[in-house]
Amino acid sequence: LHLSLLQKHGRQLLTKVTPFKGGDFQFRAEEAIFVFQGATMNLKEYEDFVVKMVCDRSKRDFESKILTGGLGCGGEGGEIADLAKKVVFHGMEFDEEARKKLIKEIGDNLFYLAWTAREVCGIGLQEAIDANVDKLNKRYQNGTFTHAEFMAKEKAQNAN
Repeated sequence: LHLSLLQKHGRQLLTKVTPFKGGDFQFRAEEAIFVFQGATMNLKEYEDFVVKMVCDRSKRDFESKILTGGLGCGGEGGEIADLAKKVVFHGMEFDEEARKKLIKEIGDNLFYLAWTAREVCGIGLQEAIDANVDKLNKRYQNGTFTHAEFMAKEKAQNAN
């Protein structure tokens, strides 16, 4: 089963998902593929695509690379935040048009995350995903977020 998650200017992110009871899905990043103008890409190929798409000014030096990534993620993250604000506080309906806008903004965020991982940190998206999964598994030993566990850790951290 493939579930279309992102689409922008002919690009589409597809991911293989596994259905669970209750209709939920499990996402496995290493199974992600990208479709661009009819050709599929894996995460590494998408990262290569991102590097080719970024302007020469962003590639000039480390400062340019980190600013491109940081400001790009910040700006695109702001687009998602603005949409969430409009839905929650301004009463905007989360209809198909809003959903499509959000999907485009997720794609824009992914673009800058791929750039930052590759050009600033020297890693691929898969390594960033693996590091995040490892961090969360260590943080939430029972395999899921619980408010009680979170508050206990916050309290312990603030006591130091």
